[in-house]
Amino acid sequence: MTARTFFLGLGLLTISPQLSTVLAQGNLSPPPGTPAPTMKTLGQIEPRTPISSLPVTLNSSGSYYLTKNLSVSSGNGITITGSGITVDLNGFTISSTSPNPNGTAIMFTGALNVTVKNGFIESGVTLTGGTFSGTGFVNGMYYSLSTPRNVLISHVSVAGVLGDGIDLGTSESSVVESCTVRLAGGAGIIAWQVRDSAVRGCGNVGIYGGEIENSSAGTTSSFTGIQADNAQNCSGFSSGSGTGMDVSTAQNCRASSQSGVGLNANTAMNCYGSSDSNDGIQIAQIATNCFGSSNTGRGIVTSGNANTCYGITTSGAVGLNATVATACEGNNGAPGSVGLTALTGISCAGSPNQFILNKYDMVGGGP
Repeated sequence: MTARTFFLGLGLLTISPQLSTVLAQGNLSPPPGTPAPTMKTLGQIEPRTPISSLPVTLNSSGSYYLTKNLSVSSGNGITITGSGITVDLNGFTISSTSPNPNGTAIMFTGALNVTVKNGFIESGVTLTGGTFSGTGFVNGMYYSLSTPRNVLISHVSVAGVLGDGIDLGTSESSVVESCTVRLAGGAGIIAWQVRDSAVRGCGNVGIYGGEIENSSAGTTSSFTGIQADNAQNCSGFSSGSGTGMDVSTAQNCRASSQSGVGLNANTAMNCYGSSDSNDGIQIAQIATNCFGSSNTGRGIVTSGNANTCYGITTSGAVGLNATVATACEGNNGAPGSVGLTALTGISCAGSPNQFILNKYDMVGGGP
């Protein structure tokens, strides 16, 4: 054995006791008794009360959920009278078998701080020959007594009711989001704020509220598709004599009507409006980057200013009419008719003719 090998072995003998101390694991035997759970259950995290039958009245704060599809033979399904209540429809459906429409699927009575989400309301009302009739509920969601406050309706679909689809009044704290209403003899959705929602086949106004975003609505009668203070990225139409959209401010919107005005607003930007037999767009103050068309009415008419707008008609009416028109064009499909009229026109064109009192930098058209 060499001296190098001897001293190396001696060094390992010196280190090994320290290694055994460092790697010691202690007592690995499990403690006596049955192991207890260390995690909380869903019920402990969010205590919820099941709803397994209808009708039911909710008057105590808390979270409730449907356990299955539920139906009533008459009257209301769920009546909410308390505050601080969340109802999760849990993907299930509330329906009614009443032979004559009565009651409301979810009724709000003096409700405050309430959320209803994730489910369906189905009723048997249909539309035949312009008349709504059938079985089930009068309303999908409705309020009585005072207007509900701080109410949120999310991801709920309503179909086939004789009255209103979702009606929360126009309190500034009511919100309807990502909801649909199909076939409602009354209004589709009424709330202060409506977003990402769709309404079809209403016998009254499609969507009525303060702020409407990313939504669409259509009516089957002479009522308005969307009526609101402000509408953004929306579309509204009326299949009768109603207005497609009637709002204070419209931005990036599209509106049409069969025999009424397509879009009526105080101000409009980047909008399109059309009508078969009335004005495509009517603007009280300012229209910017708008396109209006009509078969027998005016394409665009404003008592204020029209900026970079285009109006067209195929009849003897005027394609575009404004007090001040800037960089606009009006077109009339009727030979010899006026395409554009204005008190003052700047860089505008009217075809086949134009009638402008004060002209600046005109780019074509007749006298």
